[in-house]
Amino acid sequence: MNAAEEGCFDIADFVPQRLLGEGVWGRVYDLGGGTVLKIARERCAGIGSGRAKIENECAALTLLAAAGVLAGLVPVVRGRGDIPVSSPLAREGFAVWLRMTKVSGRPISADDIDKLSRQEQSRIGRELGVALACVHAGLCRALALARMNLPTVGALKTYADVADAAARLADRFYVDAVAQLTRARSRIPSEVSSHPIHGDFNSSNILVAEDGRICGILDFAEWGADFPEKDFAHMLQELPTLSDDVIASYERESGFATDPLRLTLASAENALFGTVIAERQQDMDSVKSCRRTLTAELKKLPG
Repeated sequence: MNAAEEGCFDIADFVPQRLLGEGVWGRVYDLGGGTVLKIARERCAGIGSGRAKIENECAALTLLAAAGVLAGLVPVVRGRGDIPVSSPLAREGFAVWLRMTKVSGRPISADDIDKLSRQEQSRIGRELGVALACVHAGLCRALALARMNLPTVGALKTYADVADAAARLADRFYVDAVAQLTRARSRIPSEVSSHPIHGDFNSSNILVAEDGRICGILDFAEWGADFPEKDFAHMLQELPTLSDDVIASYERESGFATDPLRLTLASAENALFGTVIAERQQDMDSVKSCRRTLTAELKKLPG
């Protein structure tokens, strides 16, 4: 879908205001009228391509909408296209845009979680596990209805990009880490690594209503085929007090038994990605933090 097909939005006339969020790849603006605009750079400190991430998210949301699964929980695509070179946004490095419906709610806050009773924390943990299982099942259902198979090339391409980025840093620590993680990945059965996953299931992409109920799942830019434990990496690091309840409820809802070594691998990969990006941004505090996490997780994995 492009701006002409949508008929009510022209990126050339867009004036940036009402910023909702900003990340490594780009920004999200509230357009009013129940829609938001995501803009992405082609290249930045992140790993991969901004254009590929926008296309990936658009594909996921289109599949989910066509299948009628996760309705109300995920955005609906309203338009997508290139940012013209004449636009001030292009001069800032932005290349592509995606317009979507706005999902109400607020991100989960670790500070808010810490203030809750253990009973309330347990409830939220269980709901997060169920929500993740529903996302995985919804993606499976959408792919089945579309009669599509999801190749694992996406995950392998990302890993190759990380390995290349690590090599460019000329630090043996990263090269050795990539080699160890590659060996760990090679032990994962193909039937496990071919699951469709969200790819970035973290607190900023999970929205809750005023009553604490999960009401939105955002940002499918990293979705693809990979082992299900990958979707636990961010969440268990950000909200460690919920980990047991999240994992247990996910396993009950999905029927999938998580593997401790794959959970460790997911955490290690997440730390590696974070370290490489922090190195590119020259954020040395984040580099130190991510390296500590990566070192600790690598010690738990077979050599």
